Amino acid sequence: MAKHRVIMEPPRGKVRTWKTATPVGRLAHALSHPLRLRILVSLATGEASATTLSNRFGDVAVGEVSYHLAVLAEDCRLIERTWSRPVRGATETFFRLRPRAKIGGFFEQLPEVLADGLRVQWLRNFVEALVAALNAAATGKDGTIVTAIPITVDKQGWAEITTTMREALDRVERAEIESRGRLDRAATADATTVILGVALFEPQSPGGP
Repeated sequence: MAKHRVIMEPPRGKVRTWKTATPVGRLAHALSHPLRLRILVSLATGEASATTLSNRFGDVAVGEVSYHLAVLAEDCRLIERTWSRPVRGATETFFRLRPRAKIGGFFEQLPEVLADGLRVQWLRNFVEALVAALNAAATGKDGTIVTAIPITVDKQGWAEITTTMREALDRVERAEIESRGRLDRAATADATTVILGVALFEPQSPGGP
C-alpha cells in the first residue's frame, strides 16, 4: 500500500487559529462542536476518511468533515492519520482515535453525564458493528473471539482480573504499533482492521449480563 503525505486544508473561508496545550482544554474544544463529537463516536468502530464519514452521516459535506478532522488531529490531538491512498487525482486520508494512553483518560476528563452518554453511544456503535459481522459470518475467521462469560469473584479476584485486562490491553497496543511499523516498511495492502471490545462490570439485573 503506497503511503502519501497529505496536508489537509480547511474549507474555504475557515481559518483554524485555536490551540491549547492542556488535555482538558483540547477535550473541551473537541466537544464544543456537535460534528466533532459525531466524528469521535464514529471513529470508535474503526478508521475512516472524510469521504467515508461524509457518506456515513449523509448530511455533511466532505469539506466540512475534513476541516473538523484536522481540528481533532492537529489542535485537539485526539485522533491521528493512519494511511492514505490516491483517488481520482486527489488523496484520501484515513484517521483513527489515538491509542488510549495518548488521549489522557478520555472519559475521566468529562462530566459524568456526558461521559455516560458517550459510553452508551460508543457501545451502541460496537454492538451494531458486531451484529453486522455476525450477519456476514465474519466471526468464523481464525482468531476471532466473541464471548461473554458471567463469573463470580471476591474483591481480590476482581482486582486481579482488572490488572490482567489492563496488562492485556497494553500488549494489544504494543502489537498494533509494531504491526503498523511492519506495514509501513513493507508498503503493502496486507492490513486488516479489527474491533476489540473489552468490558468488565457488575450487572444490574438478577439474570446477569
